[in-house]
Amino acid sequence: MKKQYGVKGILLAPLIFAVALVALLFEGHISQLDRELDDEYERIGREFFRASKMLTILDYSFNNYIKVRQSLRLTHTRQIVNGVCQMRPKLNTTAADGDDVNSQPVNPKYIIVGDEALCDRSSALYHDVGFRIALAPVISFLHDLDDYLIGVHYIDPSGYVISSPETLTVKMTPEVLQLIKSPDWEVYQNLSEERPIKVRGPIVFREIQYSEPLLSLMLPVYANHQFEGMISLDILLKKLLGSNRRFAGKLNMIDTRVAQLPPDAYRAFHLSEPGILFHHSIYYRMSWKNELYQFVHMKKNMLFIVAAMYVLAVMLFLFMNTRSAKSYYEGLAVRDPLTGLRNRRGFEAFLESKQHQSYVAIAMFDIDDFKAINDSFGHDVGDDVIRYVGDQVRCHIRSTDTVARYGGEEFVLYLTAEHESHLKATLLRVKEELCNESDMVVEKGFTISGGVEIIASSELNDIDAILKSADKKLYAAKASGKNQLIF
Repeated sequence: MKKQYGVKGILLAPLIFAVALVALLFEGHISQLDRELDDEYERIGREFFRASKMLTILDYSFNNYIKVRQSLRLTHTRQIVNGVCQMRPKLNTTAADGDDVNSQPVNPKYIIVGDEALCDRSSALYHDVGFRIALAPVISFLHDLDDYLIGVHYIDPSGYVISSPETLTVKMTPEVLQLIKSPDWEVYQNLSEERPIKVRGPIVFREIQYSEPLLSLMLPVYANHQFEGMISLDILLKKLLGSNRRFAGKLNMIDTRVAQLPPDAYRAFHLSEPGILFHHSIYYRMSWKNELYQFVHMKKNMLFIVAAMYVLAVMLFLFMNTRSAKSYYEGLAVRDPLTGLRNRRGFEAFLESKQHQSYVAIAMFDIDDFKAINDSFGHDVGDDVIRYVGDQVRCHIRSTDTVARYGGEEFVLYLTAEHESHLKATLLRVKEELCNESDMVVEKGFTISGGVEIIASSELNDIDAILKSADKKLYAAKASGKNQLIF
């Protein structure tokens, strides 16, 4: 019987293969995630490099145009809100109140905030702003270059800020301006002309009522070796780090001087850029649950194929199992369980499908004194004798012939040949071989008696009559002394 599988085996074997295949797909998904993270880290590095160049451009502009006053300045509206002066450019206007403006229509978006004195045209603060105002449109232009730039500012320690857009500074309070004017402000610490760009954050600027974490790149401005102010680029981390929507998790940034990487940090990357003083790392916040959901979403077609393969494999195993069981039970119906030979039904089925040669021999063999063997040596030895006879007959006839056990110690042989004499010689040889080697299975051996019918194949019509005739000859052989074949 071919090996059959239980229900558990049928379900588990394909399942193990399917799980292994899904695991390989998930490993590929994680490898793809690693590659995309590397690409993201490289992109973020390029953006910081670009931002550093923008700061360098602004620094150069402030130092080279520091003496320019009013000739490029637009007229501005001025108003005091909650103790803070706010100045905005008048759009598409001509000069007014003695202010010189360019007649070309422009549309800069910036704001200048400072102490109340800034709104007084006769004040020193208002006068000082005039030396910087020419570069306000440049600040506005640079802000529009990248969507992650939430603000570009010039911070002057005398107490004013030029900012584009006005989002971060419009709600500035007198207390914040006082902080800007204080030499103890932490932003002004450890500055020099040779020091690289300073990085502040990630931080939420609650003092200006902004709730999103920002990162500020800050570069000091020096003129004639004197500190003049700070240029700042405020980067909205949500936009900078969240551009890849294929990620299931989020990229995060920490200042490693004040925070440690969380346990779920994956593929941390320490930022390092020439000219920028970084103490920061970027990491991917891994959630295996979300990653698995993302994997299923992205690989749903492939997973459907794997599931279909699993179902087909189970169906195939069930089909093979059923076919094997059917073959086994069909075999039981036509085979003798003790010897593996054909039984009566199997012998009849063999004859129905067999193509015969000119002559056919049907022989009935019987073990002489088999009951005495059982009585003397036991039924186990008797079974060995029966198996021995079946094996020996099968070994001494051609594959085109057959032998069947008809019950008890009786065997039926079928042989076919072109000549009758060949059939007789073969049967006599088989009988002699059986008897000569029988002492191998039982002490003193045993003999065989048989009755044989040899007929032309054209006369093989009534197999029952032929078997009866051979059986009569068998009994005649036993009655006349045993150990012989009667033809």
